[in-house]
Amino acid sequence: MKKHILFLGAPGAGKGTQAELLSQSNSYLHLSTGELLRKEIEMNTALGIQVKDIMNRGELVSDELVLKIVRQNLVKDNKGWILDGYPRNLSQANSLNEVLIEINQPLEIVFYLDIPEEVLIKRLLLRGRKDDSEEAIRTRVNIYKKTTKDLIAFTLVDPFTNFGNRIDANIGDMENKGIELTLNIPVMKTDDYENVLDFNIAFNDNVVTRLPDQQFVGGISGGVGNTIQTHVEGEAPFSFLVYQQVYDSDGRPIEGVYVDRNGDNIINDDDRYIKEDPFADIIMGLTNSIRYKDWDFSVTARASIGNYAYNNLASNAVFNAAASINNILNNIHSDYLSTGFMDFTENSLLSDHYIQEASFVKIDNISIGYNMTTNSGCKIRFFGSLQNVATFTDYEGIDPEIYGGIDNNFYPRPQTGVFGVTFEF
Repeated sequence: MKKHILFLGAPGAGKGTQAELLSQSNSYLHLSTGELLRKEIEMNTALGIQVKDIMNRGELVSDELVLKIVRQNLVKDNKGWILDGYPRNLSQANSLNEVLIEINQPLEIVFYLDIPEEVLIKRLLLRGRKDDSEEAIRTRVNIYKKTTKDLIAFTLVDPFTNFGNRIDANIGDMENKGIELTLNIPVMKTDDYENVLDFNIAFNDNVVTRLPDQQFVGGISGGVGNTIQTHVEGEAPFSFLVYQQVYDSDGRPIEGVYVDRNGDNIINDDDRYIKEDPFADIIMGLTNSIRYKDWDFSVTARASIGNYAYNNLASNAVFNAAASINNILNNIHSDYLSTGFMDFTENSLLSDHYIQEASFVKIDNISIGYNMTTNSGCKIRFFGSLQNVATFTDYEGIDPEIYGGIDNNFYPRPQTGVFGVTFEF
């Protein structure tokens, strides 16, 4: 009976070793995607030339091309085959399944080798490859594409069929894709000194791929029933839906004047457009840990780039000023002084003037410690740390890190410090 077997696991888990042993003992065809690609290049085939050109450009070989090479080798199936190194994600798995159904070679057995990371690192170091340094092994690059289906959103229905004209239903799909990179770098290590750097960066993109009805969300203060965000096909969820503000030659917003984007000489909801979203395009994190003899020091920082926020405190300043009685001084946002707006309107709340870039760099924590041991063997540690050390941003609000993207009466994060002593007898 033919066997069609798949081995899954991280690099160094032993997929290739176990697959080769099983292949030799049962005369199965062993297919490793890495070896298949190298073989195509060595044989200078049409596919090999294409693969070599892609690799020389520093690009990843596409799923379609890898699957094509895998497929042409699967049709050579005799007594059975063992596949390792492919698939690496759900999309590849679905594509492979379609091919196996088409060529009538159904998958029968799947082995997943789950090995602790530290064991993987030791194994890979023992291979003796020049490119298998610990730094390189600890570097992880993850390219992902995630599709979420049947998301819950409200939809309009005939009021005679229900107690209202809206119900929640599974009507939405969303795609999330990006790249994540993690680095663990031992900068220097001696008997007295050690410096370890941890760095991660992620590039991310979200988009609604299916939604029959446009959703208006993101309620804001000022006026009645106003929303500043929307869910719509082809855009990121919670995208800002606003009017395009017109500015004078000095860059000062002109009160009540907006771009007639559809050219019908009327400013209404049809002139609102999508301007950015609250989700960062790039997220970074950094931790630097230093030890010198009995002293240790660490700093943790992170950055968010490409995220936007609606400054509702600034937009509502006009409303608050207009609502004041007998010109009594109100505590309002300083943006009121820069705009000079005097008359509150519903449209003024929805101006793209208040959609502000909220990228930031934050130093979250700084810690320092000293360790000593007494003659009696008692271990004593003195330590101190500072939380929420500093924030660097051009955002005009209190804090650029706003959940949901609407800055309205946000309570600022406190800066705290801790000092302590621990004893270990």
